[in-house]
Amino acid sequence: MKCSWLPGRNTNPDTNYTLYYWHSSLGKVLQCEDIYREGQHIGCSFALTKVKDSSFEQHSVQVMVKDNAGKIRPSFNIVPLTSHVKPDPPHIKNLSFRNGDLYVQWKNPQNFYSRCLSYEVEVNNSQAETHDIFYVEEAKCQNSEFEGNLEGTICFMVPGVLPDTLNTVRIRVKTNKLCYEDDKLWSNWSQAMSIGQKANPTFYITTLLIIPIIVAAAIIVLLLYLKRLKIIIFPPIPDPGKIFKEMFGDQNDDTLHWKKYDIYEKQTKEETDSVVLIESLKRASQ
Repeated sequence: MKCSWLPGRNTNPDTNYTLYYWHSSLGKVLQCEDIYREGQHIGCSFALTKVKDSSFEQHSVQVMVKDNAGKIRPSFNIVPLTSHVKPDPPHIKNLSFRNGDLYVQWKNPQNFYSRCLSYEVEVNNSQAETHDIFYVEEAKCQNSEFEGNLEGTICFMVPGVLPDTLNTVRIRVKTNKLCYEDDKLWSNWSQAMSIGQKANPTFYITTLLIIPIIVAAAIIVLLLYLKRLKIIIFPPIPDPGKIFKEMFGDQNDDTLHWKKYDIYEKQTKEETDSVVLIESLKRASQ
């Protein structure tokens, strides 16, 4: 049993405490020897012997905490054995695949009945890099589904698990209100067990690099094929105007050449010239 408490507000941080406990199976009050500190909390743990009497009044532990100097008022509590119970982690026995489902077998912690516990099964998949948690209230084994000695064994089927990847399973338990007064404290996670094979990352990297190259090559080949197919189905139609252009090509070239020049040049400047007329007269020879 583990008990923890906070020191008083006005107490010295170096104050030493002592915890005393008693229950019906003990002949006297005992002192807890295993004192420890967890941050601001001070705690102590001790082992309880099995309570033989089944009466509710005797299924409780009386706890008193006091300081060694006697300057602080002692704290006294009666704790029922059926409250604030934190079970030990369960033990996974076997993992197996069958028809696309993952079958999990585990054993309960000691001194706990299956009907008094609830479970959580966590499955981590290496490929998806995610984890799924399944809440299990009743987990029974059937001989048709599970093999081996099923005495004291709890079973659960996880649906839709990929068998070609690495799957890691953990389980934790807590008490329920069928047998205990509260259902708040989960046990620690069990030791993990794995099944399957972890995929080689080099294969996926190579695949991611090759796929775009293959797709690009396929698109180029398809475009070339479609272009070739278009030429076969829709051949080019001859242009009649091109024939006439070839026949009258020279004439057209000369015409275009002379079109660059005007027949009449415009006079840019008006000039006046004097004209002298020289007339030679012939004498008549008579």
